[in-house]
Amino acid sequence: MKSVVALLLASACGRFGFDAQKVAGDGAISDGDGADTGSAGSTFTPWWHSGPRLRARLLVGGGDPIFYGWHDTALASDCQPTLASDGVERCMPFRARVGPYFADAACTQSLAIVYKGTCGSDSYAFDDSAGSVTEYPIAGLFAGTVYQNVGGCTIASLPINTEAHIIGAAAQPTQFLASTYHRQQVGSFLHSFNDYADGATIDIGSLVLGNTSCAPQLTQLGPAPCTAGARRATLGYSDAMCTKPVLIWARTPYDPPTASELVVYPPQACDSAYTYYQTIANVTGPSYYIKHPGSCDMIPTPGNVVMYTATQMADPSPTGTIVKGPDRGRIGTFYWIGPDQVGIAVGNFDQQLGLPCLPFNASDGMLRCLPQAAVRETANENASCTGSIGNLAGECFGVPPLSGPTYSSCIDNGVRVRPLTASFASASLSYDGACTTIDLPNGIGYDATSLGSELPPSMFPALAEMIE
Repeated sequence: MKSVVALLLASACGRFGFDAQKVAGDGAISDGDGADTGSAGSTFTPWWHSGPRLRARLLVGGGDPIFYGWHDTALASDCQPTLASDGVERCMPFRARVGPYFADAACTQSLAIVYKGTCGSDSYAFDDSAGSVTEYPIAGLFAGTVYQNVGGCTIASLPINTEAHIIGAAAQPTQFLASTYHRQQVGSFLHSFNDYADGATIDIGSLVLGNTSCAPQLTQLGPAPCTAGARRATLGYSDAMCTKPVLIWARTPYDPPTASELVVYPPQACDSAYTYYQTIANVTGPSYYIKHPGSCDMIPTPGNVVMYTATQMADPSPTGTIVKGPDRGRIGTFYWIGPDQVGIAVGNFDQQLGLPCLPFNASDGMLRCLPQAAVRETANENASCTGSIGNLAGECFGVPPLSGPTYSSCIDNGVRVRPLTASFASASLSYDGACTTIDLPNGIGYDATSLGSELPPSMFPALAEMIE
């Protein structure tokens, strides 16, 4: 279900009006009905606007509310934009799934699998096996034997924290609100907005740059680019002498077959800098090579790897600054402030700990804003590329990092937050034939695999859902 969470988080980026861009009817300013905006600092300005039917789902725990998707009041169900079976993008329930479990020994009567606990409201279950989404109304609880078709229809057990329900006939796609997009000038840039027929809208936090776009990422406090949509690659060579450079791109099943732009991240602690390349030509071969000090090592080419010749280009996206928003209570908001002084919300943080936090079920079973796991980089734990190899984590937000989730979820359970106990004063990594020293924020690096005892879940703010 991580893909569902990723979609929700992508929707949670948006604009904050640092430059007083509150223009009547601009679609980005919420009425904010019921939001807990806190009492300290300036007034919280949402980047979404609820309609009479589609209302924002918020998680509140004191301070800034966390946008967590939409709730369709007409259907009494949460929803998110996805492609319906009629070819139209709509706000559709996308958490409870139809299958792969069945109510009969022939595996012909599909069941809906519904998550218990803090996951909001589901009145429909989705089936996306055909590449688009069809919805089925969720009916009564199914208490019989459950089957699964895995090499034959056999008795199965449900996943933890779920229950099976009977489903009704497929719903018509037109029951769900259509989702559209528009671009609007905000400050010096065009912003992308996701809109719905009842007037609900949200600034999705993406800047339009000619024929491409960029979206700020939460990597560290301070300077940060509005990261281009280019895929991530590594440096390599196509020949055994390491004289013919290529970019090595490991495609995922969700990537397009080709890439016109790629980015390469050098050794660093906070993942906040990269080099931008434009691809020239595809290179094929059974192997590629990585350059190390004194050697050129062969790597067999995996099936998902694509190699390109490329030329380094100026990054087309603007650079901004990641800052902490005003203290309005326990939960705060990080903003990326662009060169036009317009901010885009890029995440939340715990005002007491100073660390980014993500909604996740803690080990006590409560949904809390848990410290987000730090970026991990493979590195030598000294300055000469001779020390032991560790998983480097840095003080990217000015304080020691903690373990924790890497994504937000109301489904997955039991994250145990622990401190990182092993620290070192220098780090390095072999990079394109040279030993490169890694700049450590505050001069300290941490081994992300060396963990202390679990911190009590009560340290972290509990979250409650509300519909705006």
